[in-house]
Parts: sequence; C-alpha cells; structure tokens
Amino acid sequence: MAKKKGRDLRTKRHVKVDDAAKVIAAFQWWANRPRAGDPGTRWAQDVAAMIFEKWSDSPVVLRVDDEFAGALINANTDVELVPDWLTRFPFDAVAYSLAIPLSLHDGRRMCHYLGMVVAGTVSEYRSLSVSGAPAAVGNLKLRGTDGRGVLTGYTSIPVAQGVRCMWAYQEEGNPSLQLQSVTFPLRGDLAGATTIADLVTAQIQGAHDAGNSDGEELPVLIPLSLSLLLYSASGDPEIDWPPAEQISRPQQISRAQIGNLGWRTGASLRQYRSQAGEHSGDIGIAGWRVPPHIRIAHWHRVRVAERDENGNVVGDRLGQEGIDWHYELRWYPPTPVNADGGIAPVVRDFN
Repeated sequence: MAKKKGRDLRTKRHVKVDDAAKVIAAFQWWANRPRAGDPGTRWAQDVAAMIFEKWSDSPVVLRVDDEFAGALINANTDVELVPDWLTRFPFDAVAYSLAIPLSLHDGRRMCHYLGMVVAGTVSEYRSLSVSGAPAAVGNLKLRGTDGRGVLTGYTSIPVAQGVRCMWAYQEEGNPSLQLQSVTFPLRGDLAGATTIADLVTAQIQGAHDAGNSDGEELPVLIPLSLSLLLYSASGDPEIDWPPAEQISRPQQISRAQIGNLGWRTGASLRQYRSQAGEHSGDIGIAGWRVPPHIRIAHWHRVRVAERDENGNVVGDRLGQEGIDWHYELRWYPPTPVNADGGIAPVVRDFN
C-alpha cells in the first residue's frame, strides 16, 4: 500500500498578531463597558468610543519592533516642528501595538504599555454651560472648570489640527486594561510649541498640573508617541505588509490591515550590537581603542520640492516656500560607527 502523503506544515505558518488584538480589545472594552459614575472614567469612555469609531472606518494596526521603538525614544528631538506632516499622513486613523510591552514607572506604579490608537483632533475654546458641568455636542466633548473649556472633535488625521493618542496599559499586578491620553495640538489656537522637545516639555507640565501621575513615564511615552506618527508620515517609512492569508487573526482585528513597522531596522540593530560586543577590543587610530558603537538617531528638517499628482517634480528647493517646496521632518536611524562592513539587512521571524 502506498504511503499516505503527509501534510506540508509549512503552509500552516501564520503571523501571530496577539499584541495588535490586545490593544484593539482594550478599546472595544472601554467603548462598550457600562457607564461609570466617576467623571474622569466617563470621559475616558467617551474618548475611547469616539477614537475607536474613527479607527473602525479604515482599521490599520502597525506592529512596532521593540529595538526600533527604543531608537525612536532615544532620538535627538531638538528640531523645529513641521505640522504639515498631518496633511501627508497616510492613514485617517491608526493603531500601534508594541511587539514587547514597554514597562515604565510613573512615580506611583509600574505600568506596562501595550500600544495606542490615534485619531485627529479639532479643538477650540468655549465657555462652559450655565450649570458648570461639561457639555457634549454630538461627538464633541467639553471639559474645564475655570469658566473656559476646550471643545474637541475627532476627525481624520490629514485634516486635523492635532492628534490624540490613547495608550492602553496594565498596572503591575492588575490585569484590567487602562487608558492614558497624550495629545498633540499642532495647529490652531492651542498650538504653541516650536520644537519636538518643547512639545514634550509642555505635555509633561500639563500632566503634572492635572495631577494624573507623577509624570515619570512621560519623557519616554511622549517622544515615542510623536515619533511613531512622524516616522509613519515620512517619505519612505519601513512598513512591511504580510499577506492577509498568512495572518492568524483574532476576532478583534478580523477586518484590520496589519503592518510591521521598523522590524528590519530593529533586527539590524540587534545584529550589530551582537557584533560590536565581539569586536570591542579592536585597536583604532594612534593606538586608541575605539569600540564599535551606534550614533544616536535624530530628526532633521529638510526642504522637499513639490510634486504633481503623478509624482513628478514640479517645484524647486531654491524657489518659494509653499509653492515650489515645503519642509518635512526626516528621521535618520541610529548609525553604526566603526562597523566592519556595516550591517546586512535581516528580516525578523514573524512567528
């Protein structure tokens, strides 16, 4: 009797995206949970529901490599903001999940951040209602207690004045999913910061004033939030899109488009760190020991000539701003120094 042919198990390999599903599950739970009695919790529920609604219209989740995330966090942020990146943002709304949760202590507790969902915002100052209570108009939420408040609506990122990033996290020893808001007003009445570093400083001060935490997590969380968005809006971000049929999809992301952000860069950085450790004793110029290392990543503002709808250059970087050219922020990744032959690109195993 002929031997029965076995199954080719290679066809069963699927990309596991549990990290992406957990972030979206957190928003589904917050958006649909019973109404809370605490005003702060109710506000978080309302915002989660509105952001989740925007994301659900065109669901995209970008899964972020942990080494790549670390490079973004540590990048030099002393560069002038160019808010026009909003107009060129490739998604109406977007979610990011961290392949490995980011553990940060906020001064009171250890928090494990899983990822964030982002929508565009349009905000303006308004007087409070006569009763002094927060007023709601459609999907706009007014908050404030000093006779003035900020009315915030949620819209597509490319037409927005700014963005709100809602992070999902878990506290140490507590399995329940929590939310934390990080907001970037980039245009309109609320805008004021001139550099990425200024914006980070302003956000930290606002969190301290609100008393939501001791703020020890913010010097990491805020740069990461903004850098992920800026990088995604850059001219050629490293996003790999695994074929849909290769993705093992939990129910929460059954309709979502799943991409991997910075995984090749992250794999190369891991490979380089390993190689650098092997050659740390090499002798450099004039007998100095110059170990291989990685120069810090940085943002840089560059002029970009305008193009037509077909991608043809129609402007001139020496011409008039806004007509012939515009500014864009470019992220320059960590650069290996004293590396023998550089780093060969490595694709990280999805499983």
